[in-house]
Amino acid sequence: MQGERNLLHVYVLPILELRCRSIYVKVDLVDLRWGVRSAEMGSGQVENCIQQVLAADLFIGILGERYGWIPPQQEHRNLPFTQGNGSTIDKKEVSITEIEIEVGALQRVNSHRDRCFFYFRDPEFLKTVPETARYNFTTQSAEDRKKLADLKARIKSSGLEVNEGYRAKYGGRVRGEHIAGNLQEFGDRVVENLWNSISNLYPPSIISSIHSIQALQQNQLSACSELAGSFIGRKREMKSVQRCIDKALANEVYGSIVRVLSPAGSGCTALLQMLTHTYRVEGLDVISYILDEKDMEENQREFLEYILYSLDGKPNRVQDVAELNLTIQQKIKKSKGKLLIIINRMDILGCIDWIPEMLPPGLIILTSCSPENKKCLQQFSSLQDVKLGQMDLKDRKDYVRSRLGVLGKTLNEDSYENQIDDLVSRREGGSPAWLNAAINRLVKFSSYNTISQDIRGLGNSMKELYLQQLSTAVDSCGEEAVSTAVRIIYLSKYGIHLSDLQALMSFLLYGELSKLSSIENTLIQFKQFRAKSEYIFPTLDLCTLLNQLDGVIVYISGVYTHPAGMVRKLLWEKFIRSTDPRSIKVLQCSLAALYNHILNRNTDSRSIKVLLYSLAASIIIY
Repeated sequence: MQGERNLLHVYVLPILELRCRSIYVKVDLVDLRWGVRSAEMGSGQVENCIQQVLAADLFIGILGERYGWIPPQQEHRNLPFTQGNGSTIDKKEVSITEIEIEVGALQRVNSHRDRCFFYFRDPEFLKTVPETARYNFTTQSAEDRKKLADLKARIKSSGLEVNEGYRAKYGGRVRGEHIAGNLQEFGDRVVENLWNSISNLYPPSIISSIHSIQALQQNQLSACSELAGSFIGRKREMKSVQRCIDKALANEVYGSIVRVLSPAGSGCTALLQMLTHTYRVEGLDVISYILDEKDMEENQREFLEYILYSLDGKPNRVQDVAELNLTIQQKIKKSKGKLLIIINRMDILGCIDWIPEMLPPGLIILTSCSPENKKCLQQFSSLQDVKLGQMDLKDRKDYVRSRLGVLGKTLNEDSYENQIDDLVSRREGGSPAWLNAAINRLVKFSSYNTISQDIRGLGNSMKELYLQQLSTAVDSCGEEAVSTAVRIIYLSKYGIHLSDLQALMSFLLYGELSKLSSIENTLIQFKQFRAKSEYIFPTLDLCTLLNQLDGVIVYISGVYTHPAGMVRKLLWEKFIRSTDPRSIKVLQCSLAALYNHILNRNTDSRSIKVLLYSLAASIIIY
């Protein structure tokens, strides 16, 4: 089922994550076939699988013509889940797959009827598999074939939803494993099943229709509260920051600014979120504005409106940015009581005119800056600095265990082959950003057969990891598709929606680009292409591509864009600088044509901005 599992990671999960963001729900995929080696599957490991199943809100069962691995009889008999419950699984030797289905779905039919979904692959699939590879998809034992048939019969009679006979074709060999392909229909069905179930768990009636600023506040609270349960380490740094804050809160003469100096990827955003949650729980009034770095660029007005609304709870009626700064200063000077304002990366935001020269007592501003931008806020006499470096070895290991634990995965830690030590001892192993990127890569592309080799093969720096990621994307999706997508996203100054990216990639990959000689001609060609063309870049291929590029390309505020800093420079060097000027002009003209097409249907300020920018950029090139 490796092809189906790959599809869950690269297609189903990203779509669900996008949809769930709109209702403030986070979704994690627990894939129980990674991190558990068949040679090491003692009862403790099997029990861990079952605990993960029982903890999950939704259950997906995918069955083909293989029955699965059967735990040794002694280990099977000792499982606490199979003793005295009257179920079929304590009466015979059954596979770990059947045990998981039994405890995760068949024993919870009444309570989980709308949360468990089964998918049976069409047996005709086997006719597309070469005979030499067919054994990878079938069960050889007649006894196990009967067990599989009985299991499918019990599932169909249970009353749970069964999607029987989804189509597939042999997809070849990927990373040493034979996989199924042509799974678009299967993926779409899984997305709709899960989304409908999630929508029932979180109906619109409990998701209030709120103002955009209130929505941002709710997002901030949700992110900070969610992190609190999984925040790892940084005790020394937490205490240093808290000492500065508590000292400033006790000052009855003036307030203070506490600045955390932290290099990119050091985990400062998580630290600020944890501090937000900690002080809220203690009853302190806290205003937090903690966004991704890319989302903070050129966003000063939204930030000022957010701070003003958070201070007095009234909608902003001030139009001028300078007047907004002055209004916030006045509100702060008049404020009484204790208030903590937490803002990440003030150096990127570049907006400090709202801060009074002398803060009133009880008001603390906690922010972060890159060590390279120490001049930011330097003019304030109340400034206090705390430095944040790499995590120590214990924190690194705890962080890896925690991140993998959420996904039901483990790494080997025995003296013969300590995979966690191999991972955290890398050159940038003390960087949460590097560890997170490395873990994401392992989760997506590794299996228990290759995990040790894959850990050793990880790039030693973030740049090397990103280059590996780009190389993997090219191998999987093709150089032309990857280059086209990256260039579109890079040149889309304000980011691009998924549907718009798909439309533009279709035009650039399948259109007659040789006819694009001017902006006027491009507008005409794009309109004609959209009106009659049946060539659409496949949704599954696009989602797979974007998933392969996750981290290099990020999804923020409903659009795909790229992170600031090192990633932007890397993409420039690899995809823009070496591209001939005419190709860049075609891209800019095509972006202009896309947003001109959008504006012909509906008017919005973002489309107008992108259209004007793309028109100007296409002219400047020549």
